[in-house]
Amino acid sequence: MPHTVYSSGLELSSRRLILAAVLAALAVPVLAWAGTANLSPAGEVPSNAWRDRGDAPDSTADDSSDSENAPPQGEAADDTETKDWPNPLPQRVLPGRLDEARELMAKRRWGDAAPMLKALLNERPGSVRIALDLSRALMELGQREGAMGALAPLVAMSPGPMRDLVTRRLAVLSEVFRTNDDYQAYQDALNLLVAGKPKEGHERFAKLLKREPAHVRVLLRNAQCLFQSGETAEALDALQTAHKLNPMDAEVNVWLGHALAQSGRVPEGLKLLQDSTASGRDSELAPRWYAEALLTQRQRDRAVEVLTADIDKHPLHLSSLTFLADLRAGDFGTGSKSLWQARSDLQLALSRFQDYQSERTRPSASEPEWIPWAPQQVRLEIDELLGRVESRLNARGSTTSPAPKPH
Repeated sequence: MPHTVYSSGLELSSRRLILAAVLAALAVPVLAWAGTANLSPAGEVPSNAWRDRGDAPDSTADDSSDSENAPPQGEAADDTETKDWPNPLPQRVLPGRLDEARELMAKRRWGDAAPMLKALLNERPGSVRIALDLSRALMELGQREGAMGALAPLVAMSPGPMRDLVTRRLAVLSEVFRTNDDYQAYQDALNLLVAGKPKEGHERFAKLLKREPAHVRVLLRNAQCLFQSGETAEALDALQTAHKLNPMDAEVNVWLGHALAQSGRVPEGLKLLQDSTASGRDSELAPRWYAEALLTQRQRDRAVEVLTADIDKHPLHLSSLTFLADLRAGDFGTGSKSLWQARSDLQLALSRFQDYQSERTRPSASEPEWIPWAPQQVRLEIDELLGRVESRLNARGSTTSPAPKPH
């Protein structure tokens, strides 16, 4: 499918900008979510940003990543409030150096606290508690990359509730902007991307990355601009950087998988696209691109299975339905059966098109997946393919669909 652009949720983004301006004028915290992030009136990340988001409980609570969950003999249990944790977890008092580091944090002496926390994390690399404290201290110092680097390794090391906690904190760090001006600059660049001006969008995103280095959402959008401009190698570099910072970002993983497949690194791309398709997330891109990558490996039957399963689960994924029809229309040597199946798929796609278009243009509470083809482009592909299929059926003199086989 040719790459075009589509502005899903653009009306909502415009309303966010207006709301941000109003709230800034009233001197109250602004919710700026490229996703969503708490910003102070001055644009600085407030010290309680993580609590305001509700994504992380009090990091004085100890983690459950250690093999022993009960407090060691001779140590009193930590009386920290834990009601906000995903599940109540046993607590313990860590050595006095952590208490000292937390005292420094309470005094907002981030530069003094960070080295102590780094040393503690080196001693206990699986400690979510220490990593959360360190990520906050580094973020307050403007060191986003270090803050995310402290957390990213814990995704694979932590058990269920703690893994969810780390994932949520990474999502916040991936998307929070330090100033209102940077958030507005992001929106301006994003509008250029969805308006079909990827080169201009890339210029804006590149400038923004100088002020907001290691910002995963900006890296992703910049990579999409580069990909749309044909700069696949540069796009791949940006996506790999974003993935290293936050290996759990779903949209980054889909685009990285596609970029790897397009760059000839098909096995790596297939793994990411397979995981993205199986994740249960409602991504229109993942199954389509996964099927395309499977075809390059001559796994046509598997590609058909992927597309069929996606359509069954997400009836409005018309790009999958159209691609499936295209595959069936390309089956030669099987008489007219595959052509009739393709024709049926395309007629079904036409019947669902209005609902598909409405779904794509409905404002979303969060920034939706950016899809590089517009609903009109999907409709054009359906019409063109249906015309070819019907012409072939007419040329074969097949004017009625085959009767169903008796049971």
